Amino acid sequence: MPSIQIGPLSVWQHTPSTPPKARCIIIHGLGEHSGRHLNTVQHLVQSGIEVFRFDQRGCGKSAGEPQWIDSFQDYVDDSHAMFQYIKDSCNELPLFVQGHSLGGAIAIEFAAQVGPQISGLIINGAAYLPGNAVSSFKIAIGRLLNRFTPHFKIPGGIDHSAISKDPLEVEKFKNDKLCYSFNTVRQGNILLDALPLVLQSMKKFSAPLLAVHGKKDRIIRWEGTAELVKACPSLDKTLHLFENGYHEPHNDLERDEYFSLITEWILKRT
Repeated sequence: MPSIQIGPLSVWQHTPSTPPKARCIIIHGLGEHSGRHLNTVQHLVQSGIEVFRFDQRGCGKSAGEPQWIDSFQDYVDDSHAMFQYIKDSCNELPLFVQGHSLGGAIAIEFAAQVGPQISGLIINGAAYLPGNAVSSFKIAIGRLLNRFTPHFKIPGGIDHSAISKDPLEVEKFKNDKLCYSFNTVRQGNILLDALPLVLQSMKKFSAPLLAVHGKKDRIIRWEGTAELVKACPSLDKTLHLFENGYHEPHNDLERDEYFSLITEWILKRT
């Protein structure tokens, strides 16, 4: 499928064969790309939901220095660009935003900024309280290097086996040439500063919220998602925990349950 170019962003539009009932923007996670969410796309489209996905700047097939941002708002601005394109180019439909991991944190900030212009927010494994992948020593070194060599690349600390209980999915991630196994020092420092602020953004969002997390996620702690849901003032909010789930519900053994959950949730709010 050919992509649409919106500035530096590569964007894909997936439209059902019948008139869509709703529309969803998918925001991918750190060091990956939107193509890793095609199973989610397929399930939503088959259920009559149009999907827009995009690779964030410096990710996947989009332009930009890999793993580099000048501010966290850069990532949020990518979502705004996608949102504006839809407003300018598409008919009006209930619009939902779904964000995974870092994409969840980005989605929360974006949703807080656009407010009632979206019909609902879905977050899975949202990056708020990181696990123990990055040591305090590594953080201290990163803080120092940021003053002198912000473009310096440091190896990522993610344990690939923590993304899914399905070994095939783990291998697919490890062998994906569009995924990155490093972070720039600047990016790492910006994210360390930005993630604690996600809670304040969540307090500004009052539209429907569905939050999903695996209780055995070692990359991002599920307790953080529970805290985010508690802070959200929405009268329509749901926390769904997968008891044995790892970090990627869309690529884990519970994927079919996850797809049914998000599809039904969206369709009930259209």
